[in-house]
Amino acid sequence: MRFIGCKSTLLKNIADIIDSNATGNEEIFCDLFSGTGTVARYFKPKYRILSNDFLHFSFTVQKATIENNRTPLFSKLRRNGIYDPFEYLEETTICVKNLNSPYFFITRNYSPHDGCERKYFSTENAARIDFIRNTIESWKSGGLLEEHEYYYLLAGLIESVPSVSNIAGTYGAYLKGWDKRAFKKLCLTRMEIFDNGKENLSFNCDANELIKDIEGDILYLDPPYNTRQYAPNYHLLETISRYDNPKIHGVTGIRPYQDEKSKYCRRGEVLDAFEALVARAKFSNVILSYSSEGLMSSDDIEKIMKRYGIEQSYQCCTIPYRRYKSKLSAADNGVSEYLFYIKKQLKRPKNYAVHLKATELITRAASPSNIINSPLNYIGGKYKLLPQILPLFPAQINTFADLFAGGCNVAINIKANKILCNDINSKIIDLFRAFQTKPLAEVLGRIEANISRYALTKENEE
Repeated sequence: MRFIGCKSTLLKNIADIIDSNATGNEEIFCDLFSGTGTVARYFKPKYRILSNDFLHFSFTVQKATIENNRTPLFSKLRRNGIYDPFEYLEETTICVKNLNSPYFFITRNYSPHDGCERKYFSTENAARIDFIRNTIESWKSGGLLEEHEYYYLLAGLIESVPSVSNIAGTYGAYLKGWDKRAFKKLCLTRMEIFDNGKENLSFNCDANELIKDIEGDILYLDPPYNTRQYAPNYHLLETISRYDNPKIHGVTGIRPYQDEKSKYCRRGEVLDAFEALVARAKFSNVILSYSSEGLMSSDDIEKIMKRYGIEQSYQCCTIPYRRYKSKLSAADNGVSEYLFYIKKQLKRPKNYAVHLKATELITRAASPSNIINSPLNYIGGKYKLLPQILPLFPAQINTFADLFAGGCNVAINIKANKILCNDINSKIIDLFRAFQTKPLAEVLGRIEANISRYALTKENEE
């Protein structure tokens, strides 16, 4: 995929700066502005990966290639006679009697058809994109796709679209004439998956918000560097990924993106945004990739990184970098890419066990007051997800079984005639049996006595 600022040519340089400063004990690598996921995939064999991007099509590609550790088997589709979903999506005959129906959103709006003059795709390829996108969605809603299978197929579509797009580089404009690639047959990309044996996570969040809730060893930053917003330049991939039938406008049929404008593309906001990001980063090693033509000067970047990191560890490498253009003028030859590095002294030990998942971040608003929170700080507790989980259960329940009860957040909030809680952790079950059988005053009294006896406080871990 052609993508503004893709760092495929700088991967070795990024690895070198990590290797020269890392201790060798690093476990978690975060690619906070992941784009096409090139950097995250490069480092996946070595680290557990956290990847993020605010654009949904980027998130889709990451879900497929970062979170997945194996190529999906599509077992449910196979049981329904679809043994190769890629072949099915590519070869099934499409009924195109009514291209003006809502089913053909991409065809109606981005290929020359019945008054539409936009030439992003040939009518044949646009119809194929609509068919594939609708079929993937129907398989998902019909229970034939697991989440990882859904994103793998969708990423295969996203990655294949540029190969038949009638554009010069981005989707900010289409070509007036037809490029020969626009008439190629659309072939879905079979994404390569590397199994690193780790629980990798992908997010679709504002980087400055996500940084508050994650931590690790290596933080790689590749924010936008000029006033060119990414959302309008990749609006068509975003629409195909979301497939939300947006109200489009203008010559290029752009989707609304007011809520997706990056502060890193605004001259008056970029420094404050970057400083807040570095200040909040709970990572031992911070690396920033940035252009010499960027809105932030190298001096400003140096001051901010030294302000929140160990000053003696600061480094800046200058790498000649060819901008993404088909031709270069003589004045372009001085453009360079900077790689900045700083080591941060974390103020508290890192807890690798707990990392909020995307659904938890989305639903982090305060839960209703009638929901009971487990007294245990139990890893994987579902308290924050209860507003999403509880409505899925029927109103009248005879017997409810919580098979992997853990901290029991779900079970204790269920109204049922009979509730069964099971967990292989016998100490947890014994504890809840004590809560169940002992008077409340006795339980609280024992807790207070232990607090007093051992002088327990949040600061006194020992």
